[in-house]
Amino acid sequence: MATPRILIVEDEDRPARFYELAMQHAGYLTARARNGKEALKQFAEFKPDLILLDLGLADDGMTGFDVLAHIRRNDVAVHVVILTAQAGEEHQLRGLNLGADNYLVKPVTDAQLTARVQAHLRRRTPRLAEATPTLFRYGALSIDLTECRLTRDGKVQTLGDVESRVLGRLLQTPGEAVKHAELLQIGWGRSANAVQDWSDMRALLNTIYRLRGKMEVKGGKRLIRTVPNVGFAIAPPDSGGEPDRGEAP
Repeated sequence: MATPRILIVEDEDRPARFYELAMQHAGYLTARARNGKEALKQFAEFKPDLILLDLGLADDGMTGFDVLAHIRRNDVAVHVVILTAQAGEEHQLRGLNLGADNYLVKPVTDAQLTARVQAHLRRRTPRLAEATPTLFRYGALSIDLTECRLTRDGKVQTLGDVESRVLGRLLQTPGEAVKHAELLQIGWGRSANAVQDWSDMRALLNTIYRLRGKMEVKGGKRLIRTVPNVGFAIAPPDSGGEPDRGEAP
């Protein structure tokens, strides 16, 4: 297996060097970008498996959010871990909604950073191909987990990496509830024993909301069902789901 590649997008030399040494010590190849334009150039040329992305980049007209949005328009598989001093919930939710896989607030230790990176790399999207089956159909909707896409009447929508992992887990046991804690562990690398805070739950709820928007037709039947105080469940393939339009997300 090829050595994983880590792109570090950080404008300050001291933390960038700290991250480089931690990743190299863990056996990964690294590259660094100091601003948004360098990040996009390295993203295209270095082809990283995971990106450590700071939000407060040197002023070249691009923020970390801009970099993340560009990356997600072009690649839904690469892991993106935001690593920033901006701890506000608004920033966290914006980053996760744009497609970040994780949001870490500085400072972090090398052990914490390495553990989180390793957890994400173990769950690379191509592993979905190991599951059987990987193709599912709900009436006119088809789901291809291997390609991370949904197709309805010839219209194709891509699935983000977190969306793919959450949906893939739900589809492993259709009709059965999957607990919040397990979905948080699969989607964002949260410990199964960790205390769930509101930002974690908001990220999960937003992911379910996006999946419903991509999978379900307005006025149609609900495919992903909320199981109060437990988690979520998906209807068995080809069942069409159960009507539940008055349910809160």
